[in-house]
Amino acid sequence: MSPYYVRRAFPFNWLVFFPLLAVVSLGSTAVAIGIIYWLLLTPASRAEESPSADLRIGTLVSIIVGVITYLYQNMRATLEMQNITLQQAVRTGEARLEEQEKELQTAREIQARLVPTQIPQLDKLQITASWQPARVVGGDYFDVIKFGEQRMAICIADVVGKGIAAALLMANVQAAVKAFATETASPSEVCERLNRVLCSNLAPEKFVTFFYCVIDTERAALSYCNAGHCYPLLARSTGEIEACREGGTVLGVWPDSKYEGATVRLDPGDKILLFTDGITEATNASGEEYGEDRLSKRLAESSGSKIATLHSTLIEEVFEFCGRDFADDATLVLVSFAPSRDAVSAIVPERLPDGTIPVGRPS
Repeated sequence: MSPYYVRRAFPFNWLVFFPLLAVVSLGSTAVAIGIIYWLLLTPASRAEESPSADLRIGTLVSIIVGVITYLYQNMRATLEMQNITLQQAVRTGEARLEEQEKELQTAREIQARLVPTQIPQLDKLQITASWQPARVVGGDYFDVIKFGEQRMAICIADVVGKGIAAALLMANVQAAVKAFATETASPSEVCERLNRVLCSNLAPEKFVTFFYCVIDTERAALSYCNAGHCYPLLARSTGEIEACREGGTVLGVWPDSKYEGATVRLDPGDKILLFTDGITEATNASGEEYGEDRLSKRLAESSGSKIATLHSTLIEEVFEFCGRDFADDATLVLVSFAPSRDAVSAIVPERLPDGTIPVGRPS
């Protein structure tokens, strides 16, 4: 008789089920008692026994068993339905996760193409770089732009935040830099133009730190402008360390911000280290940051090293310090000024300490 009630919604299923159960229980109990009395009892015993009590008890037991059975069947059906729904949800979630992973991998490949995979070199200038997003994609950006055989522009930027949102902003910064970084534009002009564009494009509470410099090997000069970025370090061949501080505030906040540039002399053997805060804010197991002081000390101690060796040493030390677990995007660009290509090796380390190939390699 289940077709009469199983497809009905609660409480109508019970309003139909319970009367049917009572009728069936009463009838089946009466039949069972009649058969038992007829087969097991003698005529004399039948006269002495009263079936009414047995009928009440048997009907009650039958109703209780029927209710428990129906509850069990309802619970089982509900659990089976929930299990099917859960399995479908898991399969759907796995498919979506797989699709998202493919999209993220595609995004990483696209972003990797936005940073230079081949770094141009000059006769008196050698450059190495490494780029490590904290997630699949990140908000760090650097670029090397060659202006002839004697001038080179180098920039580095850090978009606030991590992940997809930061990567999208980074692509915006990269496109704007490509448009404004011309041979005739000074570093301060590039920062001002870039700031006006970003102020109209960035969402509230978003900003970009940025450093842009032009190195003229013929004049042995470094012209730069720092827009709120970590101070790049100029390591003199004598072992002294100077910070590139001149510039202005971060990009993308105040459209009328002014930026002041500066020019410094370069001597043979001088090195310039550009980095993002993912390097200096890398933390160890005790929560201690690597810090700019430790970075400056290591740079000063190794100022006489070849560029490939120094780059590998700095990256290895930061990797070991943070247990190879960067909490933020980390980018490091190392530049060496020398009188000739023979003075400083222009070879980037074949592999970083984590076994990955550096993003930027000499062209």
